[in-house]
Amino acid sequence: MASGAAASSVLSLLLLAAFAASARAATFTITNNCGSTVWPAATPVGGGTQLDPGQTWTVDVPVGTQSDRVWGRTGTGVTLNCGGARCPDA
Repeated sequence: MASGAAASSVLSLLLLAAFAASARAATFTITNNCGSTVWPAATPVGGGTQLDPGQTWTVDVPVGTQSDRVWGRTGTGVTLNCGGARCPDA
């Protein structure tokens, strides 16, 4: 019986450690390796920005964020006009 209780305690500690490890924040580093300007965006955290060639943008996603999407846009210009369709201001 004592070994069963010890195994249960160890399992509980391992599960607690796994949940604690999964509760960390994440950091995305986006670098423009293109020869022209790009406009990356992230939602729900980060918004969007303009990156000239060689520039880097860091998006810090806080603990508890369920998901985050990151994408790039090119050829949009200052008005964020994506090939005729208006891009979200994200």
